[in-house]
Amino acid sequence: MNEEAPPGVATATPAPAAERTPTSARAARPPWFPVLDTLRGVGALAIVTTHCAFWAGAYEDTRTGWLLARLDVGVALFFVLSGFLLARPHLAAARAGTLPPALGTYVRHRVWRIAPLAVVTVLLAFVLLESSRDLTLSERVAALTLTSTYVVDTGFPGGLTHLWSLTTEVSFYALLPAVMVLAVGRAGRAGLRPGRIAALVAGMVATSIAWFFALPTQDSPAVAHSRSAAP
Repeated sequence: MNEEAPPGVATATPAPAAERTPTSARAARPPWFPVLDTLRGVGALAIVTTHCAFWAGAYEDTRTGWLLARLDVGVALFFVLSGFLLARPHLAAARAGTLPPALGTYVRHRVWRIAPLAVVTVLLAFVLLESSRDLTLSERVAALTLTSTYVVDTGFPGGLTHLWSLTTEVSFYALLPAVMVLAVGRAGRAGLRPGRIAALVAGMVATSIAWFFALPTQDSPAVAHSRSAAP
């Protein structure tokens, strides 16, 4: 029963419509983690510094050279951030028993995240870098599609060798939905199974270690070409 408040007694103001939105609708919006922006900045600074040092010939056998070379850890930092941000919605949906992110939306967001700037960068390199002017059509197509690492013996053209990390990122994007199905099982089933997730992580770690020791000891043609191109 609603009663009129006595004079001088404050009454509660109805919450705005946005605040009365059902919890499920609010939960659909991805959360924002401000501290991750700081980590992105650290990673970007490390990557830019190590690439500049590489092309300036500063990868010397000194303590400073070692430090500059190991700033490539920024790449691993970005991969970890991507893993956290992209896997979290799947884990949260499994815990709540709701549907995971739609595959079409996921693909569209990943394409718009990488493709525009990557294409512009590659096209500018074709026009501005002398080393790119004699590239064949297949080499240009491979660079534009971020597949040079797989289909061109020498990897990406000079000035674009850093794009190998985007090739790896695209592979990660493509595999993540399948990996999350292995991690959480059937869509819409509530609850996480820690044992299943732990087994998947252990399998991925073991695969990484086996892959590392299975690689040949010499550099691949692409890596050798990149190193020889450094001043």
